[in-house]
Amino acid sequence: MPEEAFNPFAGTSGLKTDFTGEILATSEFGTDVDYMNGQQLVAIFYVRDLADDDEIKRLLSIGTGWEDADGGKRVIREGGAEDGSDIKGFNQSTNYQRWITSAYQGGGDEFMLAAGVPWDISMWHGSTWEFGEIHYKKMSDGTDEETGRLVVPVKFVSGPGEKAATKRVAKKASGKAAPTAAEKAAAAKAKAAAKKAEADDEGDPQLAALIALAKAADSHDEFMQSAYEELEDADAYEDQIIDEAWYDENHG
Repeated sequence: MPEEAFNPFAGTSGLKTDFTGEILATSEFGTDVDYMNGQQLVAIFYVRDLADDDEIKRLLSIGTGWEDADGGKRVIREGGAEDGSDIKGFNQSTNYQRWITSAYQGGGDEFMLAAGVPWDISMWHGSTWEFGEIHYKKMSDGTDEETGRLVVPVKFVSGPGEKAATKRVAKKASGKAAPTAAEKAAAAKAKAAAKKAEADDEGDPQLAALIALAKAADSHDEFMQSAYEELEDADAYEDQIIDEAWYDENHG
């Protein structure tokens, strides 16, 4: 059977996959009642799906022998150095290490090496990734079958505050979810305003249309998505589209 073909017997993890998301600053090390009844430290990630603004929670095992060192920001080895200088890394069989490995191999190596160390979870805060599902072998199964499934970062998009990648994210987001009735109404309003602006401004109708989209949008993210969907030559106005200050100036 081809790799891309649907297999109705494979089952599903039940987790949201194949999305672009930003790792939120609320991500931390801690305990959660949904993992080992809250008796073991885990990495708790909160990710905002940039396409539909959903917040997704992920609990990742980090193994035993760790303790909280900084209110959830860092972990150190039990009885180890307070600064974590004796840490060698996480066990490869933990889900957090699988997350780390996938991110590193997905083009995030330079960002990760500059951002810090994985036992300080703040290194991930504000970074944006494409997420997907990987399969892995479970040691408890005693077989060579890849029965484990995990949603992890599979491709690096941008670091915190980087606007250069916003265009790619907005373009991808614009084609994912079906618009709601309110979104359709807002889009129709934006189109009408854009057409009026084009008629009123003979100097640069595309710029006039872009300004009209900025006025109609309720947020910079919504403006970017509308611009890449509606503007005929959006790439020529990329500097204005990704510039939040330009949006604020023309939205008011």
